[in-house]
Amino acid sequence: MRLSLARKIIVEGIKKNVAQTLTKPITFHLEGDMGIGKTALARQIAKDLGFYLVIVSLPQLEPTDVGGMRMPQGDKMIVLQPDWYVDAEQMAKLKAEGYKGVLYFFDELPQSPVLNMNIFAQIADEYRIGDYVLDRSDCYVMSAGNKLSNKAGTNAMPTHLIDRLTFLEIEPNLDDTCNYFAKTGVDHRVISWLRFQPEFLHQFKLGENAYPTPRSIERSAQIMNWDLDEEAMAEAISGQIGRSAYANLKTHMDVYSKCPDVDKLIANPDTAEIVEEPAIMYALCSTLSTKANDKNIGNILKYLKRLPNEEFQAYVLKDALSRDNSLKQNKDVRLWASAKGNGKYLVA
Repeated sequence: MRLSLARKIIVEGIKKNVAQTLTKPITFHLEGDMGIGKTALARQIAKDLGFYLVIVSLPQLEPTDVGGMRMPQGDKMIVLQPDWYVDAEQMAKLKAEGYKGVLYFFDELPQSPVLNMNIFAQIADEYRIGDYVLDRSDCYVMSAGNKLSNKAGTNAMPTHLIDRLTFLEIEPNLDDTCNYFAKTGVDHRVISWLRFQPEFLHQFKLGENAYPTPRSIERSAQIMNWDLDEEAMAEAISGQIGRSAYANLKTHMDVYSKCPDVDKLIANPDTAEIVEEPAIMYALCSTLSTKANDKNIGNILKYLKRLPNEEFQAYVLKDALSRDNSLKQNKDVRLWASAKGNGKYLVA
């Protein structure tokens, strides 16, 4: 399933969990290939709900770091609080800072030792670690990990743990990735490239060191802003997404020099040149999406309505709205959405 659908399911599950309308907690586990955005999804969910995110990287921890160390105290044994656990005092401080609760994200679950998996089984099922209880009214537990077929050091999960989890199998999705990239300020030329050449969104290649994934593409976009000559840039980005993908990206970036003057186009939308070559059109639309604001979006839509393919209208609007959510209130955008039956773009 796409990330946006998983997000919808998990957010609803957290709301029901916090309201304590569930007799037992439902713990979601995100399963998918490397680099497709599982951890980024957890960050987005925490941000959406106003939760403080605690990432617990299970493979890096000893069992005592996950479940707490047992220590003698008088004639009994006690369990020391693990470092990741947010106690009542810490929770009060977080709420004073404006957080509504805590999202515990147990990452790389299948890569962790079986002992850690066994401890997590109790956390997932009972919201408990020894004597320490996770208050379901202000916290939520979820996990994630790679597929066994990825050969990423994953181990088969014990059956009793599998039975305690609700699995959401995540797959990369072009719209979700491009919307996330636009929202987080990734270079618009990269977004344009992916929309034009979507086959480069995710090409996991077992045995190779570099291949395109949403994560490696995002890192490549950062490198694009470095002060490097062409040869050094090629080597640095190829080290992230592979030489074939970089060569294709470079070819697409060169297309931008053929785009018409965007400022003149926005000023004269009724007479501006209509671009016909697809690669140039994708490049032009990515630039328009970055230029869009409350004052000029009407003119941009005028130009886009002249194009033979309506998909470019939706493309520009999607990315523009991801960058500036306030555009949803613009009268020209609302009229366009209403006329096209695309009210979904106006939903927060």
